[in-house]
Amino acid sequence: MKKLNRLVTLATILLFLVNSNSSLIVNASERINFSDKITITESDSTEESIDESSNDSVSDSIEMSEMTSNTYETTMSSETIYDTKEPSSSLIESNDDMLKTELVREDAYWLVDTATQLRTYLSEGKKLFRLTKNIDLAQSGFKLSDGVVIDGNGYKITYSKAGSYNTGFYLEENNATVTIKNAVIGNTDGSGSVGYYGIVTGNSTYSNMTIIYDGISYYSDSGQPLYNPNGAIILRGNNQFIQTGRGLYAQEWAETNYIEIESGRTTVNHDAYSIDGLIYSYSTNSNNPYKDTTQIVVRKDASFDVTTNRAFIYSSASFDQKITVEENGYLSVKQTDVSNATRKRFIYPNLNNNSTVTFDFQKKSSVNLSLQLPIQIKDAKGSFTVKEMPS
Repeated sequence: MKKLNRLVTLATILLFLVNSNSSLIVNASERINFSDKITITESDSTEESIDESSNDSVSDSIEMSEMTSNTYETTMSSETIYDTKEPSSSLIESNDDMLKTELVREDAYWLVDTATQLRTYLSEGKKLFRLTKNIDLAQSGFKLSDGVVIDGNGYKITYSKAGSYNTGFYLEENNATVTIKNAVIGNTDGSGSVGYYGIVTGNSTYSNMTIIYDGISYYSDSGQPLYNPNGAIILRGNNQFIQTGRGLYAQEWAETNYIEIESGRTTVNHDAYSIDGLIYSYSTNSNNPYKDTTQIVVRKDASFDVTTNRAFIYSSASFDQKITVEENGYLSVKQTDVSNATRKRFIYPNLNNNSTVTFDFQKKSSVNLSLQLPIQIKDAKGSFTVKEMPS
């Protein structure tokens, strides 16, 4: 957040702003045979544990002078002009040509220091929010809408959803997109983030919603962080998820048909309570663009580093499964010791002949799989593509 040392009269100040191989390291394998089947034989070796370091201190203190908590941060530019809807901009005269120029706020976030204030702003239709203190949503509901961005500004958000859809943050709007960024979710001891339905609940009666997380640190011993069964979950920047799995609500890491690591590094340390998978896909909704599939995409230069004591993917036996790692992308999946045979699987359940499994590892990508059992696709069709070295 920019420091504002003094708020001066807007009508008098104008600031002028003037090539190498793909690598596939399969630790659970001595060889890979594939035609329409993929078999990976088991090995005792394991590699590379996840970085579980906590990030308790996530921001410096925010210094503000002569401003109240519901005041806008304001940056003025003479180059970019647009119509702001709230509040209205001022007009000034240029010293050079006496032309009137509209002052523009490039950063139009509403500053928020309490959960009550946030609820009021949401009810008024405001969209952009930046925290100036930790907030506790408790068991209250905060309905989001398309275009809402909540910038945690390094502060902490806590809640207790338990088994309820409409507590904490939730979204009930077809084709909507919301973003949560730069926030700590829960306490480092695992408290403060309780519930089945994620940081933001993408209500399963609505479709094609997109929930974006950017720069999140999540801690919970009785919750799961991601829930949007009929839409997409996008991860940007550096994110850390730690689920210690001691409580009733510590289930999947994500319930969705589509996960995309768009940029940065996302690390997951997943220890579930009673369920079978890390990513659970089950949507067959005709309005969901990802219906009847599980899709995991690691974009160019991004990194997805997972440690879990469950199956990596859990879905319907007829769902298509696709894992894509783009150029310079990195995917690591390490399964820790589990006693349950189902939970040792990479993909569960046994796929039938209506499904297709596709692994697409593009040039200079790196994939590290340290598994409990060989990958089996059973009766599914399959393809395994590793892009050749550039000439």
